[in-house]
Amino acid sequence: MTIRVIAEGVENEKQLNILIDKGCDQIQGYYFSKPLTPEEFILRFGQELKKRNSVAPSI
Repeated sequence: MTIRVIAEGVENEKQLNILIDKGCDQIQGYYFSKPLTPEEFILRFGQELKKRNSVAPSI
C-alpha cells in the first residue's frame, strides 16, 4: 500500500531538507508563503494558472 505524505507547517530550510530527505510528497508552510486571501492568491499565481489552463492536453 502506498501512502502519500503531506507536511504542513514547514517554517525553515532545515525542516524542508529533512522532509525532502525523508521522501515527503508535498510540503507547505510559512517557508513558502504566509496564508493568502483569494485575492492575494490570484495576484500571485493568476498568470501561471492561466498559462496552465490554456495549454490543450495532448492525446
